Amino acid sequence: MSTFLDGVNRVLRQTAIITGDDDDLTSFADTQHRASMNLAQIAIQNTLTELSTDKLLPVEQTDGTLTMVEGTRTYDLANDFVRFAEEKPFMLELDGSGNSANRFMRMYPGGEAQLRRDILDYRTQSGTPNYFYDVHGSTKAVGVFQVPNNLYDGKVFRYIYEKSIYPTVATSVLPFTTDQESHTFLDMASRRFQFMFTKQPMEGLEQDIIYKTARTSLVNLMRQSYATTQYGYDYV
Repeated sequence: MSTFLDGVNRVLRQTAIITGDDDDLTSFADTQHRASMNLAQIAIQNTLTELSTDKLLPVEQTDGTLTMVEGTRTYDLANDFVRFAEEKPFMLELDGSGNSANRFMRMYPGGEAQLRRDILDYRTQSGTPNYFYDVHGSTKAVGVFQVPNNLYDGKVFRYIYEKSIYPTVATSVLPFTTDQESHTFLDMASRRFQFMFTKQPMEGLEQDIIYKTARTSLVNLMRQSYATTQYGYDYV
């Protein structure tokens, strides 16, 4: 699997910024080709964002946990949290051994705005945490109702979420399962880099035949089953 640094090196090599046998960048702290390196990072990140926004990349799901603290109402979610995985999110209480205690904490219907109307002292009312709700701010977080009492101090709840695939450090792994997928994606990123490097109008990228061909190839490579036709499944 390709890392973010591998991707940047491939973009710079495909666009002839680096051409020698041993001049690959070894970290993002390298001063060689620094401006081009930064531009290649942006090209990769923007291309991933485009594919994610268009829902062409499969989501990656993982588990997170919240540990209740007596008297504490709000809790930060995982650093790479994007959104809850289910349409009707819930959290599952663990019994201390990693297994379920067969008790759920569900999202409050209508969120905090409705809870504020239903229960005026929801921020301080103490007891069993049966519901959670979004808390908006610079960090993605949830509030719980009721605020945990001493009986729930230290209790752990597990939730499932979609995690960010946005690379930020050299060791970030690009979200592709094969080198063929990864390299085809980097063909797209390389073409975006060329548009940015030569200051071509970015609106022309979507009509660029090289970019469009790489995008179509990537989508086909990532399919986990054959496409359907009017006659059923195409197994040819």
